[in-house]
Amino acid sequence: MSVPVLAFHHYLHSPAGWIGVGLAEGGKISHLEILPETEDTLILTPRNRREPRVMDFLKTQLDGYFRRTLRTFNLPMHLEGDAWRQRVWAETLGVGYGQTVDLATLARRLNSGDHPEAVAAALAANPVAILVPSHRVLGWEGGEALPWLRFLRKLEGLAEASNRA
Repeated sequence: MSVPVLAFHHYLHSPAGWIGVGLAEGGKISHLEILPETEDTLILTPRNRREPRVMDFLKTQLDGYFRRTLRTFNLPMHLEGDAWRQRVWAETLGVGYGQTVDLATLARRLNSGDHPEAVAAALAANPVAILVPSHRVLGWEGGEALPWLRFLRKLEGLAEASNRA
């Protein structure tokens, strides 16, 4: 069985693990993924490479988020996705720090109450974990939450059944 290789241009180490960062033209963040830290994790970063300016902003804001002093991100993003995914991500941005919403409620807000699986699929395709806070939506991940979801929920003090948005 082959292991998929994820390639990002920039990496940041964080309390949640390594974060791979992809940038679109103009220095907008297009991908942000928390990579699992295991013995097999190998992150290679060139030395003395000048990073785009947005990386300084991202590092500063993520640091504030992980220290619990920043509750809202203000970073340039370029999110590729169809109109439906864009709507789901935009609605998810409205779930504030320390609040949660369940999948069924979010689906109703999007006039898709009979199809929460479409909302779940859009959340699963979220290209910028943390920035678009899919971790604040409960029940889309099915079964057991992913390690990074559990970490972010714990960081924000989110209870599975309380703090609803």
